[in-house]
Amino acid sequence: MQTIRAMWFVRRHMFGAVLCLLALDLARVATAQPADPAAAMQQMFDEFARASNAFMPGILGELTDEQVRQLEGIDIPIQDERRFGERVVEEYLATLRSNGLVWTEEGRDVEYLSQLVAKIRPLMERGKLYREIRVIVVESPTTDAYSVPGGTLIFSTGMVQHVANEAAMVGVLGHELSHLDRGHQLLPLRQAKMMRQPMSLDRGMSWIGLFARPFRPEFEKQADADATRWMMQLGYEPLALSRLLSSWDRRQDQQVPWQKFVPSFVKSHPDPGLRSVEIARLSEQLRQQYVDATYIGEDNLRERRPRDGGRRKSGQRKSERRRANRD
Repeated sequence: MQTIRAMWFVRRHMFGAVLCLLALDLARVATAQPADPAAAMQQMFDEFARASNAFMPGILGELTDEQVRQLEGIDIPIQDERRFGERVVEEYLATLRSNGLVWTEEGRDVEYLSQLVAKIRPLMERGKLYREIRVIVVESPTTDAYSVPGGTLIFSTGMVQHVANEAAMVGVLGHELSHLDRGHQLLPLRQAKMMRQPMSLDRGMSWIGLFARPFRPEFEKQADADATRWMMQLGYEPLALSRLLSSWDRRQDQQVPWQKFVPSFVKSHPDPGLRSVEIARLSEQLRQQYVDATYIGEDNLRERRPRDGGRRKSGQRKSERRRANRD
């Protein structure tokens, strides 16, 4: 427990020190008046990322291929993963409750998403470890979706309403299930194990919930690639996901255009426009292999009726609708 807290202390204070150095270097770049300020700033950020990444893999810069292979080779027992995920979900729902937000694990949206998950799960490499994937829908206008270790998907109503068709929804679900399948959210546990530090998942470690979402560029690329391939295996048009990301890119430009100048390692996700282009490129490569991957399904999404039908397995978890003032 103490060693894990010490690791977090080092990470946090090193990040603070790096930000201070970044501020000093920003001032240097500004006074030097380079011919191409944007290129000079990007070079500065890249140098800091590489230096920090050598000290602790993944702290700022992208992981190298070798570091990814090393981390992926570190086994986290499914029992530890489930305990980790249960703790994260417990904290998340407590936060919703304290902020007066409503969520549910039943109803049309949950049922529909669960049926789509059932289509994708057999394609997952580790799908058999997640015999039951819990789906939670939170009433929120934000377009948000993510997975939690152990087998939980959390979607906002804003996400369900914003997606235009079933193909794109399968893409979003596939992206999140890829994070789960590849164990991306287990990065902090693997880092601790790589450093030969004991892991503790006891109560009181509320900080661990901060690591629930991967947000690493190389992990996002893997998840997009898996989602694209799974969509095509199931007969869905992958460009539906590409168009969804492109629409988010346009909306981001309108709402927060300054994000275009933020270095990639401090963004929550890689640029959605670049992701859209990459998905389109990959789908073109796979097109001859999956010539029937053309299904869109606007009516399916609107009616919450999955393509080819399908019912949720009996005995799958359902729970009552919960409100903030209930516990």
